Amino acid sequence: RRVKAVRRFRPHPPASATASRPSGWRRAGTKGPYVAVPPRGRGPGALVLHPWWGLTTGVRGICDRLAQEGFVAIAPDLYGGKLAHTEQEARELRSARRAEPMWRTISQSLDALLAHEATQGSRVGVVGLSTGGHWALWFAARPKSPLAAVSVFYAARAAAFTRGPNAAFQ
Repeated sequence: RRVKAVRRFRPHPPASATASRPSGWRRAGTKGPYVAVPPRGRGPGALVLHPWWGLTTGVRGICDRLAQEGFVAIAPDLYGGKLAHTEQEARELRSARRAEPMWRTISQSLDALLAHEATQGSRVGVVGLSTGGHWALWFAARPKSPLAAVSVFYAARAAAFTRGPNAAFQ
């Protein structure tokens, strides 16, 4: 018997809603990155890369939870405000032609995170989900990457993961 998987994202209120909304707080489906700043106002940076569904309330919730733990979190919107509700829509969004390549959008968000007044340090962590995990591994393998830690969820990337001169990770 085959069971069809249905993916639903329930709204997740910002964890910091009781104190104040994180700077950059915005509704799902609007353009631009989502930024969450910790209650104390400063912290190390965390880049959060969304899955193929888009920048959902669940992804924004991850940013809010990271902010509650003391991180400045940014999640770039790789689909320009669009969200997928079906697998077919997700495939179309992921493969759609765009004015700016995804890697550049992510790179600009990484630069913005490092330059943000609340971000402490010159290296950041990245959390990648699905498609975002693919990009997290891609950025981690780049020479002179400012990534200090990478955590991926259901992601894959072809790279050299063994030690040696061409290894993606040392």
